[in-house]
Amino acid sequence: MAKQRQLFRVAIDRTGIVRCGDQTFPCKVVDLTEKGVRLQVDKAFCVGDEMHLEFALTEADTIACMIQVTYSLPPHIGAAIVQMASENQQRLSNFIDELNALNMAGF
Repeated sequence: MAKQRQLFRVAIDRTGIVRCGDQTFPCKVVDLTEKGVRLQVDKAFCVGDEMHLEFALTEADTIACMIQVTYSLPPHIGAAIVQMASENQQRLSNFIDELNALNMAGF
């Protein structure tokens, strides 16, 4: 049986960087959940690769975390968030909740 997604993705358009070893690559965060992200990046990564991700959640708020690639179909990768400071996790959760509330208000 296929693994089913437990959280809905939130589409966003944020710039960021990924660091893998001593290399740094610009990226775009195209969607996210509280447990993962989908990035557009001009570099091929392999499933299982771990890297550091930083991106602007808002103009005043930057998020940093460790991610692990779960799929790779260049130029996109999907990744699980494997390590994040609790205050960053709380800010991410609040951001997603606020965005979902705004989207639901339109119905």
